[in-house]
Amino acid sequence: MPYGRNDAQPARIGVMPRGPQGAAKIRWLSIEPGNMLHAANAYEDAQGRIVLEGPTVDREGFRLSWNWWVGAPGRGTEPNTRCHNRRWVIDLAAGSVDEQIIDDLAVEFPTLNEDFLGAEHRYQYAVSFPDHDGYGGYGIVKYDRTTGARRVHRAGDARLPGEAVFVPAAGATREDDGCLLTVVSDLKQDASQLPGPARPTRSDPHPPIRPLRQAHSAKPAYTLRNTS
Repeated sequence: MPYGRNDAQPARIGVMPRGPQGAAKIRWLSIEPGNMLHAANAYEDAQGRIVLEGPTVDREGFRLSWNWWVGAPGRGTEPNTRCHNRRWVIDLAAGSVDEQIIDDLAVEFPTLNEDFLGAEHRYQYAVSFPDHDGYGGYGIVKYDRTTGARRVHRAGDARLPGEAVFVPAAGATREDDGCLLTVVSDLKQDASQLPGPARPTRSDPHPPIRPLRQAHSAKPAYTLRNTS
């Protein structure tokens, strides 16, 4: 891996204005130590503040991930993480950053309906992992940022989904009208599966998922599931 963790290096968020001279006007704001590989989204709220969300790891979380990536001895047989969703609210006028962990479930690879990239969104998705204590498990998570609700579709024992891509339904009228596409890897069978959606009904709004095809040892990437 081309990078490492340096505890002597302070953590900061940089805000760069758009335009050709933006690099000369970067604002740096100090934040709590941590590391984020994948941002969920960022947007300006009604008060002109920048809201940024994404999973972050602390020092121990970085060590867990690093040991898995490099194949360190004693890393375990299945990937786990200590990555939790964090929200930063950046107030450039006040020169301040308010930050908080917004969920205690270990997750990574956040996604959303990409029509809302750079804009305030209600729904957010992620891949859940077992944490360092074994809590949680593999699955796809749906967050409702308005109500604070969290719903997890469990993938099963040793079945790891990849990053879930949101596919809007034809003629969609709501942000979460659509399904999620991901490949689920069976870590014990060394095989991967692309599940297919069953059509939801009023009596069964979350029907079981049917397998569409089987692929040998495909890396986790992309399961179709209705998100409503």
